Amino acid sequence: MSTEGRPAYVLKIANADVERSLLEAQNSLMGRMAERAPEVDGPRPLPDVTGSLLRTLEAGSARHLARVLTWVPGVPLAERERPPATLRSLGRLMGLASDAFADFEHPALVRELEWDLARGLATIERHVSAITDDGRRVHVLEAAYEFREMWSPLLPSLPVQVIHNDGNDHNVLVTPGPGGDDAVTGLIDFGDSVRSYRVAELAIASAYGMLGTHNPVDAVSHVAAGFHGVRPLTDLELRLLLPLVHLRMLVSVVMSAHQRAREPENAYLSVSEDQAWVALGQLDVVDQERALARVRRAVGMDATGPRRPARRSVSELRDARSRLLLPSLSLSYDEPLHIVRGDGAFLYDREGRAYLDCVNNVCHVGHGHPAVVRALAVQARLLNTNSRYLHDLRVEYAARLAGTLPDGLEVCAFVSSGSEA
Repeated sequence: MSTEGRPAYVLKIANADVERSLLEAQNSLMGRMAERAPEVDGPRPLPDVTGSLLRTLEAGSARHLARVLTWVPGVPLAERERPPATLRSLGRLMGLASDAFADFEHPALVRELEWDLARGLATIERHVSAITDDGRRVHVLEAAYEFREMWSPLLPSLPVQVIHNDGNDHNVLVTPGPGGDDAVTGLIDFGDSVRSYRVAELAIASAYGMLGTHNPVDAVSHVAAGFHGVRPLTDLELRLLLPLVHLRMLVSVVMSAHQRAREPENAYLSVSEDQAWVALGQLDVVDQERALARVRRAVGMDATGPRRPARRSVSELRDARSRLLLPSLSLSYDEPLHIVRGDGAFLYDREGRAYLDCVNNVCHVGHGHPAVVRALAVQARLLNTNSRYLHDLRVEYAARLAGTLPDGLEVCAFVSSGSEA
């Protein structure tokens, strides 16, 4: 609502099934942000002539709670470019909000919410069938399984508090600045507020902040640097940041499909879906350790993290190998390499030095290729045996492979490497 020459306002009418206590909690949270983080421009609930912040409206047999909020000026981040300065500004704003909410408590915000990342895996399981494309649905299921196996055991140790929980690029407002370095100044829509992981506030803002960027890890690093400057993160929060960004994108595409199936005419419900699928493709090829090191450097921490237990020296490893492995398993080079990771065409030693791999013939499409890793994980969960049993895939693969070879090469023997062959 607006009138000529006067301040503008927003009239919000809640669905009939929304409880009064939840709207009261949101109103209190907006008031807390105004009090504790005045630098953040957010909506403020206004009382009616009786002094009440909520008014009941009747529409036939339905009763709706309504309220009037102040209008927040600005341009949605979704409509602007995202240079590093703007992304750091986004992180700082979400950090200020997080700090303001640190000791805020309200029983209505301890609730089950499908957009809560603490319930993200359950949301995916409940609604993933709404994704009708088989490839995309399998992609989501595999990524969710990987998150469950790798990261879920660490989640209970994360700090929790009330969070805004929806710092997406349509709810974050910017004030255009010179040279395209916009300042993020406003935060709206408290409808998804919930008590959850503190770092989820940063993960959600980072997930939407990286949309449309060429390097998602750099984008997340800039947002994290802004957040950490006002709301310092623990080492565990930093380690789980990118996995939670990934989880938010998975929840986003699943909920978009679910909501579109329910309300196909409502285009806003899937406004970020295409970009989210692109972001998932980018995140698939991210090396977690290198990405974590990049984020840690961005927030001013040692890239290697906490000191780890002492490792064996090269000579100690060589001595142990000579005692425990057959001597026919030879080592290459006078000074053997201590290789700890492979990525694409490169191998990396314990000091992080990269070596172009022109020797190994096991990984024909590169080390850690995401499509191969996913296929291996799917098959390993299903079945892993030798060839003494019948199986459709074995003969199907043999037929497809023979079909690419000249006549006369029609019988296959499957082994692990060229040396084994």
